[in-house]
Amino acid sequence: TGPAGSCASSEELNEFSAEERALKLTLSGIVARLQDVREAGKLRQRALLLAVTPQLLLMLPTVTVLHFARSSTAVRAAATCGAGQLLVPRLDAVPESGIEFRRFLSEIALGSVRSVSLPVVATLQLLAEQSRGLLSGGDLGGLEVLELPEGCGASLDSVPVPRLPSLQRLLVHAGPCGSCDALGVAGAAWLEALLESLTRPLGTLQLEELDPALASPILEAALPLPPAASACRVRRLVFRRC
Repeated sequence: TGPAGSCASSEELNEFSAEERALKLTLSGIVARLQDVREAGKLRQRALLLAVTPQLLLMLPTVTVLHFARSSTAVRAAATCGAGQLLVPRLDAVPESGIEFRRFLSEIALGSVRSVSLPVVATLQLLAEQSRGLLSGGDLGGLEVLELPEGCGASLDSVPVPRLPSLQRLLVHAGPCGSCDALGVAGAAWLEALLESLTRPLGTLQLEELDPALASPILEAALPLPPAASACRVRRLVFRRC
């Protein structure tokens, strides 16, 4: 080939190299843009997660909240109150040890607790410390749902009646009639005192396996007869397996 052919080949090579460089730059730009979009998406997801954390906590059991709060510093900050205590709307698990139990309660914002569903010993201890003002993490002033598990009935009378101004639903598992830890006369009197202490009507009172002999005094406390009928303390009364 002559000089003209060599010149043409050189021009074609230069043109190809220029196109290759342009293509590489274009691909690099696309990759960089995709990375930017991906990072922006992660930031939006993180911001959304932090924004909905308070609402999300309402649906999570206690153990899940503890794991969730350990996922990152930002999540921990969104899941705590100003004093640094963890928000636990659903209190359904606590340490079994008395010392660990008290320390755990001091680390959570008790004012954030909306429902309590704990084993017998923990339930009684929590109510006792609430009634005596011994809870270092605040109090249960925001508690809306309280579940009294089977086995509480025999020991309720040993616990001072707590002040629960926000209570809306009370579930009482009285226990099989005749069992040693079933709800008895003293426990029924405790429930009557709790109902009488409420500053507003209870939305729902649910009683399971209640001894029929105890129904009358509880009914009288929940649904006072005239002339006190206007002071109805329970809007909805549910008996199950009674």
